Amino acid sequence: MPVGPILKSVSPSQVRAPGTFEVEVHGTGLRPDLQARLSRGGVGIPGVTLERQKFVDSTLFRVTIRLERRVSPGACELGFDDPRGGSVVPVGFAVSR
Repeated sequence: MPVGPILKSVSPSQVRAPGTFEVEVHGTGLRPDLQARLSRGGVGIPGVTLERQKFVDSTLFRVTIRLERRVSPGACELGFDDPRGGSVVPVGFAVSR
């Protein structure tokens, strides 16, 4: 049975709000049809916009995130929605001031 996409890390793993940042998401089995998301406890975060995502290859995505001043600091998850219905476990990510 084939294994779905697996996320390993995000670099940098912490950014400061407000601002716009490009992060690299590393993993295996990544595909261009995956859709990036940033959440807390599975819920979207007000003031966060995913500006752009670029599939580089099966091990790397580049994601540009815009954080407004109102985004509260703390732990988040960066993951992907899989249109094929698979589950992609997110990786830890943090927002600071």
